[in-house]
Amino acid sequence: MRKIPFAAAICLFLINTPAMSETMMQDTIYLEEVTVSGSVDEDLKSSEAKVVEKKRSNNIADFLAKDPEINLTRKSAVGDGANTLTIRGQGSERIQVNIDGVNMNSTGNIGAGYIDFNMLPLDNIDRIEVIKGGSSVEYGNVIGGVINAYTAHPTSKPKANIYATMGGWDEADDFYNIRGSYSQMFGNFGVSLGMSRQEADEYFKNSDYKVTHIAPKFFLRLPWKAELTAGIDYTKSRRGMIIANVPGTAGYDSDFPTVETSDGFAGGGGPDMTPNEGSYQEKERVMYNTAYTQHINDNAFFELSAYKVYEDRTDKNFAAKDSNNGLVKEGDTIYERELEMDRSYGFKGKSEVKISDHTILFGAERKNLQGGETDIKVSVNPNNGNNQRPLGSTDSRQKIITNGFFLADSWKLNDMFTVDLGMRYDTYKTENFTYDHDDSKLTPRAGLTYTITPQDKAAVYVYQSYRTPTMPDTVHYSNGEDVAELRDRGIKPEEVNAIDFVYRHDFRGKGFIKFSAWYYDIDNYSLRRTVPTTADPSTTVNAQYNIDNAEFIGISLGGEYKVFKNLTVNAGVSYQKSEKSGDPTDKDFSSSSDEVDNIPEYKGNAGFVWKITDKLTFDMGLNYIGERPKYEDGKQKTLSSYTLADASIAYEVAKNTILEVYADNIFDKKYEETSGYEAMGFNAGASVRWAY
Repeated sequence: MRKIPFAAAICLFLINTPAMSETMMQDTIYLEEVTVSGSVDEDLKSSEAKVVEKKRSNNIADFLAKDPEINLTRKSAVGDGANTLTIRGQGSERIQVNIDGVNMNSTGNIGAGYIDFNMLPLDNIDRIEVIKGGSSVEYGNVIGGVINAYTAHPTSKPKANIYATMGGWDEADDFYNIRGSYSQMFGNFGVSLGMSRQEADEYFKNSDYKVTHIAPKFFLRLPWKAELTAGIDYTKSRRGMIIANVPGTAGYDSDFPTVETSDGFAGGGGPDMTPNEGSYQEKERVMYNTAYTQHINDNAFFELSAYKVYEDRTDKNFAAKDSNNGLVKEGDTIYERELEMDRSYGFKGKSEVKISDHTILFGAERKNLQGGETDIKVSVNPNNGNNQRPLGSTDSRQKIITNGFFLADSWKLNDMFTVDLGMRYDTYKTENFTYDHDDSKLTPRAGLTYTITPQDKAAVYVYQSYRTPTMPDTVHYSNGEDVAELRDRGIKPEEVNAIDFVYRHDFRGKGFIKFSAWYYDIDNYSLRRTVPTTADPSTTVNAQYNIDNAEFIGISLGGEYKVFKNLTVNAGVSYQKSEKSGDPTDKDFSSSSDEVDNIPEYKGNAGFVWKITDKLTFDMGLNYIGERPKYEDGKQKTLSSYTLADASIAYEVAKNTILEVYADNIFDKKYEETSGYEAMGFNAGASVRWAY
């Protein structure tokens, strides 16, 4: 018996799961090891496998932070609910996150639109796939890439694990995370269950956080190689709204980092929208999904799937002090709003057929992206006691309907060359927006993979992509009512011409090295910025609009190598550059920039894993993030570069039980991922994992 990465046992998994064609644009992270008997081919994807269940890993974003082509822009490493991740400079509106094929990007309401990675815990997830770029025809509205997470599929042998971690920046129990999973097949019926609970104290003032996640999924094997699955994914989170904390001002608390700007409740301004002590935002998300998979034979299958999302949010604010001659008391509720953030649903059908040297993929999908009602229950101006705005419910009935049809052929010409050809047709329609839109687009894809030797492969992909406006695009669209330069411009879909190149060399089971290069040329690139109004330049408006063009170019190099039997080193580096043109609001070029926000020109990492004994493992890593441009308050600024060091030591204290002690930001480096929010300094903790 021996332990190998899960990739080496993929054949066991494929009994129950359709085997989609992979390309060199895909990286796979396996979260666990499995035990198998017999000999194993050392080259069987072993260089791609990464067992990374370690440190303060709370959600999917934590696993991807060291990828040189991925950047995090969190306010805080714990509890931040904002858009926290970009791939090749593309944020939530230009990437897609799926769990078991279901899109987890929130539709949002009143312009929210985001990927909240705190709503995507790691419970019972056995692998994460990252597809860089938009070369896959299966996924629409994608420029930067796709993140696919997959629930562990049950087998006849029961599998269970419990993972717990605790640590902090000031105290040993500033945060904790407990999660567990269980899966098993009982004849033709199976169950897979994941659960977790996370809590964190305030790092910033009033930024405490907690989340509960439960995700049961059921499997039913049917005759003729068919399977029916049904799952529920439930997440409830509550986070305190960050309060400004500036030295010399009222309420300043030296126990917390300096923050110049408070969080804001999305959807409008006013005295009742500025967070005070105790204010919070609570989200509850329930996602239902089902799929029917039919294997026709060993070379063909089709799958039908559907999903429905219910996501609600409650915003609540409290009075900071007595006011209005005692009519408003400290702690009184001065604002309470309930929002039906997401009521989206969708359907998808796809099939893959292998005929001779061809692997053909085709399918169609439909998504209805929509929110629901907004109910303002309390709205008080603490200065005069009058209502800040009308109370009651509103329902915008705003909706975006998308349809996608895709066809691809992976044609193996011979042992050296494989040609990938495909196309995608998308339709897009909005309803009940200020500016409704109806459009369609056919976009082609083409790729060539060259197997130079069994250990060397190179590929080039040339393709077009099409990104339709999202909810925040259409909600924040400004038609020139406040900014004359935006008058009658409309809000347009983005059209992308792209090229990707990748080369990979495998060191016969000892490791690999991978080089990537990409170029994206995006017409009608969409921006959301706070810009001065024409009537009164001292006032601003949050406007979404298209500029003429944006270009992104980048290269990356990374890999790992087993220097000795017990020592593996890893490293990665990337260079990225962006340039935009045709911004109608750029009046003063001395205070603007031709670069896109938050993209580090250079990013790199290096580290090693040293297996000291069969039971004791030590690893250490360095991570460098270069300077990042940022447009803020009508001016261009630059976020400073920084280098972080982390380390951990793990010991197998008993069979199937591993104890780990870790430290992040060892040298207590002061840095910012997001402008104005000092990131966590030195922090440390311990974790234990038991697996059966």
